[in-house]
Amino acid sequence: MFHFRNLQDTYIVSVSHIFPDDRTATVMYKQDVLAHKVKKTYRFELLQRHGMQIDGESPGDISEIIMMELGDSLYPLVLNVEEDGEILSIENFDEVRTRRSNKEKELNSKYQSFEFEQYLKAAKDNMKDEKTLRMGLGRDAFIQFYFRDTDRSDWYFHIFDFPFPDIQLMYYALRKKKPILHKDSIPVRMPEDNYEIHPAFQLTDVLRNEGTVYCKRAVAGDIQEMKLYINLLKDDDTYYRRKITLSRDENTERITDNFWI
Repeated sequence: MFHFRNLQDTYIVSVSHIFPDDRTATVMYKQDVLAHKVKKTYRFELLQRHGMQIDGESPGDISEIIMMELGDSLYPLVLNVEEDGEILSIENFDEVRTRRSNKEKELNSKYQSFEFEQYLKAAKDNMKDEKTLRMGLGRDAFIQFYFRDTDRSDWYFHIFDFPFPDIQLMYYALRKKKPILHKDSIPVRMPEDNYEIHPAFQLTDVLRNEGTVYCKRAVAGDIQEMKLYINLLKDDDTYYRRKITLSRDENTERITDNFWI
């Protein structure tokens, strides 16, 4: 999937939830990435997550600020990743856990409350060991889909807090068939793919639950643009939608060297 020796770029991530009354709640942020090949794997440094906006504005509510600062404290993250996108380990886990702990103490002294203390107790479980944090990172839209192996004809994923908070649904993406192009009798790998999304399990109170994924990769193998849409219609005629997009930040310089084209 990845075909570069070195890569430096910035990506824009947007996650929107559309309610039955057409209200939209959107979280958007930027992710800086630095990566290079190490023998048969890749070392990805997710340098910082920045430019966070909620519904087009910087976080202003205390709870929003707390959640943003806690999330940002995980970075930089150093990931050991297979060529097909599988995350093998978090190389700087001890550093991340210490940084997160220091941020919790700082925020607790600044915004001390019973609710915040309860949240910290629940969140501590995600930091108990490297494997648990690695699994928890899968809730982040960038990590979940940037490292997704879309070279496969089908793949599974979860959508979190959908259609309601604290609910997660499993889906699978099935690649739509398309004509195979050839150059000098050799099949040419096309960078664009379209997928149909289907629920992994049928729900009794849901009439429709479907969607689409469009994915375009750069020559280096990283995502240049991805658009995911899911539509869910319940049997009481309430309609919920989720939209997730990843794309390169065209305002930043991209540095890469490819050894495969």
